[in-house]
Amino acid sequence: MDTRLWNDLLSFNFDEPAGEYTFSLRLAQEQCWSKAFTERALLEYRKFMYLAATSDSMVSPSEIVDAVWHQHLIYTSSYQQFCALLGKPIQHVPSTHSRQDALRFRKAREYTTQRYTEVFGPQPAVIWEYPDMLAPLHLSKARFPIRALLPILVVLLVLLAFPLFSLLRPVYEEIGNPGFLEYYLVAAIAAAGGLELWNRYRLRRLVAGFHPDAFVFHLHIEELVYLKRRKLSAVVAGTVGELVDRGGVIINDDRTVRAAEGSGSTPEQEQALRTLRERGSSFYAPYQRELQQKPVFWNIAHSMSAFRKHVARSGEFAALFFTNFGVLALLLLWGVLRLATGISRELPVEQLGLVLVLLLAFTIFYLLRLPRLCSTVTIPQLYHARPRTEYAEGVSDWQWRYFLFGTAVLSVSFLPLVQFVDRHSATMVGGCGSSCGSSCGSSCGGGCGGCGGGD
Repeated sequence: MDTRLWNDLLSFNFDEPAGEYTFSLRLAQEQCWSKAFTERALLEYRKFMYLAATSDSMVSPSEIVDAVWHQHLIYTSSYQQFCALLGKPIQHVPSTHSRQDALRFRKAREYTTQRYTEVFGPQPAVIWEYPDMLAPLHLSKARFPIRALLPILVVLLVLLAFPLFSLLRPVYEEIGNPGFLEYYLVAAIAAAGGLELWNRYRLRRLVAGFHPDAFVFHLHIEELVYLKRRKLSAVVAGTVGELVDRGGVIINDDRTVRAAEGSGSTPEQEQALRTLRERGSSFYAPYQRELQQKPVFWNIAHSMSAFRKHVARSGEFAALFFTNFGVLALLLLWGVLRLATGISRELPVEQLGLVLVLLLAFTIFYLLRLPRLCSTVTIPQLYHARPRTEYAEGVSDWQWRYFLFGTAVLSVSFLPLVQFVDRHSATMVGGCGSSCGSSCGSSCGGGCGGCGGGD
């Protein structure tokens, strides 16, 4: 290995010139990548370009590396400086999808793997063997989307009620009302508790099926806070809260905040201080809203929303969802048929009606909560169960305690400001639209062949 060249490539700063929307932030936003995954993709891009500069034959990138390359080509000045370090211009060779090109690029990929292994060791599979960040989760796309199938199942359930009413009415007439209501309540509680245990078990099994090096096992603390709290305002509160605790942000007597001298220890803290210095003394509510719109914060919600939606649209999750729907729907149907029997016999059914209204409300809440369960419970518990340094190296004790305990660790002077905003302000959370997920990848897809290593 040419150690001097490699060290020069490692020290190259893709985010120059500095700003709020840097190269790496734009890359992460356009690809829906997490912070750590973006850092890994940039490292593998450096490795690939090193091979391109030092190889005598054509080398070919993975789809993820190619996505980085595509964006770097747009930053012409940065790309020219990077090629100057490499000692020669590296040309991007697109595929024409001809048979001849397919053979040439296959040989280039084989050669790239060989050279990479010789110089850097084994290639990380999540970068070199998968088309995007979400593919290593090994989740299949649902054959029947939940939103499309759910209305059909509701209609079928209503149609099923008529023959079941005729079938069960003689049985219901033999059961006294107090006894039925007690049995029904016990069954409802047992079903809810059983489903909760089943869901958590199945989601743990789902996560266990992820590639062991998948991005969910390398999340930054801000991403964990967002997954657990589901609010970007919680990420901002944690960032500013640590600055308050360390004296970087000062709370004035009139309950406004201002920035002190010094710098932050993370990009989020640097953005928080820079924004506050530009504003001067500011009330926390407008300051928080402005921070939530900054790319360094917004992309946290952007990438984590892509993950949550990818799980919710998977066949594995659809099977879990419809299991829950089936159990709760049958439980409701059981009670509704009893209610209809009582009404037809002109018996008092007020208590059962109230129970059914509460159960319906619980069913709606529970099914809406289910798509978030993996991100709000399963993934955070995975990090809770292991030492802090194993999954979150470089995280301060304060940040880790905030992830574990939330606003309980905020200073007594800052906590009322956060609570006031949470009560009175609409939370602005970034999301990832339909363009995210698998379609977030390189526009070139698998058609980019590589570069001429010997030019």
